Amino acid sequence: MVHTWSIAVEFQFYVVSPLLIWAMTRPSSRHRLALAIPFSLAALSVLGRLAIVIANARRVAAAGYVENVYVWVVPELYTKTYVRCSPYMFGLAAAYCHKHGLAKPWLDSIGRGKYALDVAAAAVWCFITFEGPGGTTDQNIEGLTDIRAQYTLMVYTLLTIGRALFGLSCAWVVLVCVSGRGGPIAWILECKMWIPVAKLSYSACECRVARFLSCMDVTNLTNVFS
Repeated sequence: MVHTWSIAVEFQFYVVSPLLIWAMTRPSSRHRLALAIPFSLAALSVLGRLAIVIANARRVAAAGYVENVYVWVVPELYTKTYVRCSPYMFGLAAAYCHKHGLAKPWLDSIGRGKYALDVAAAAVWCFITFEGPGGTTDQNIEGLTDIRAQYTLMVYTLLTIGRALFGLSCAWVVLVCVSGRGGPIAWILECKMWIPVAKLSYSACECRVARFLSCMDVTNLTNVFS
C-alpha cells in the first residue's frame, strides 16, 4: 500500500540505528570519530539529493519542461530512505553529544556566538517551514500552471538542502534546550499555549486515517482479513 511508505522508512531507520549506535559507542571510538559517522551519512544523503536534482533538472530541460516537478520528486526524493536520512543523523549526533556531556562545555565555550546560532536556527526553521523543503510540500508552486515556473533556483536549493537544514535546525534547538542553554527558545517552547496546538495538530494528522480508508477497496480489504 502506497500510504505505508512513511512507516517503512522509519522502520529501516530503527533497523540500522543499533549498528550506528554500536559503531559510535565502541570503547576505542573517539568523540570526533563517533560524530563523523552521522555527519558523513548526512552529507552523503545531501549529495545523493543533489545528484538526483541535477539529473532530473537536465532531463526535464531537455524535454522542454513538460513534466510537473511532483512527477519525479515523489518517487525519487520524498519516499526514499537514503535521501531522507540527514535529519535523523543530525538527531543521532545531538543525542550522542547530550549523552556524553559534550554539549554544555562546547556551548559555554562559544559564548555569545551561541545566540547567533540560536537566531540562525530559528530563522532557518521558520523559513523552510514556510517555504517547504521543495517539491511535494512546497505549496507556493503547487498551483502554478506554468511548469517552467516550477523549476527555479529556489526550488532546486530547497529540494537539495531544505530537508537537511530543517533537520539541523531542529537538532540544534533540541540540543540547546536539553542542555539547559535554550534561553529565549526554551522559554517560548515551554509556554503552555503549545499544548492545545500540539493536540490539535496531532488530531489533524490522525484524520488522515479516514482519508486512507476512503481510498481503499473494501472488497480487497475483506479478502486480506478473510
